Amino acid sequence: MSVRYLLKIETDNVPSLEGAIGMLSMAPHDQPWTFWIDGGQLCAGESGIGHLLMKIEGKRDRMAVVVDDLDHAISLWVLYEYDQQCNLEFSPEDLNRLAASKAVLCVSCWQAA
Repeated sequence: MSVRYLLKIETDNVPSLEGAIGMLSMAPHDQPWTFWIDGGQLCAGESGIGHLLMKIEGKRDRMAVVVDDLDHAISLWVLYEYDQQCNLEFSPEDLNRLAASKAVLCVSCWQAA
């Protein structure tokens, strides 16, 4: 089983967004700004959603200058490979932070081969 968390921000100007938030995209500049972390890289008890949201919290004003329609530009993805059953749970704190950031939560699950 594996899990990866991705934060994506749709923009036509990835270099300007990188400057605004102080982080480079992990994807090519012709794709949405993207940052990810694998579940195994998280500290014990750390939330992948919380880890990614921390990267953009407090930077909304700077992001709004370079991202058109910021309210619809942010998505957070949970990519989850499961063995026999796909069970995911999200804390109320993470869901509140997602709502405050106006990020869309996307979940993709698939059975391990």
